[in-house]
Amino acid sequence: MNGYKEFSQYCKLLYQKGLAPGCSGNASINKGSHIAITPSGVSMNDICEDNIVEMDFDGNVIGKGKASSEKIMHSLIYKNRPDIKAIIHTHSPFLSTLALKRIGLKDSPIVELKYLFGNEVPLVKYNPPGSNELALGVSEALKTTNAAIMQNHGAIVIAKNIQDAFYTYEVLEYTAQVFVQEKMISSLVF
Repeated sequence: MNGYKEFSQYCKLLYQKGLAPGCSGNASINKGSHIAITPSGVSMNDICEDNIVEMDFDGNVIGKGKASSEKIMHSLIYKNRPDIKAIIHTHSPFLSTLALKRIGLKDSPIVELKYLFGNEVPLVKYNPPGSNELALGVSEALKTTNAAIMQNHGAIVIAKNIQDAFYTYEVLEYTAQVFVQEKMISSLVF
């Protein structure tokens, strides 16, 4: 038993709650001596203890499996933020909508935004998925906050454990949903 049961359960929840459709997104946990990360090309719904990939902090796989294409981003984040132990990146509907429209979240009246994200979730400039440039941009943004929206891509959160990362991502998606709905209602004429 490798101790990844809780990690795989939260990956499944991401899929089941519609936060990680198809085979999109990735997640990881910092185990101290190594990183456990979701495999490339596998739906979050299919993550189990046996297919989680272990890698070192430079993104080199230890043992079997093919790590997520975003493995360098995860590695850099953990190097920059030794205080965090979990990362979730997905392409959830409302956060992806903001990413496509190039909108970060700032100065929202929603209490959760202020409490969880310090009143701002920055927008990180587009770079191709899996690229060193994207990894550098995201890891730089996350030095001062625990979430970011990646232009044309999705969003990412970091936390002290996988449970907190899941709930934080869920609240971030909710915040994006309310933001989008408020903009839609504001454009209606009553």
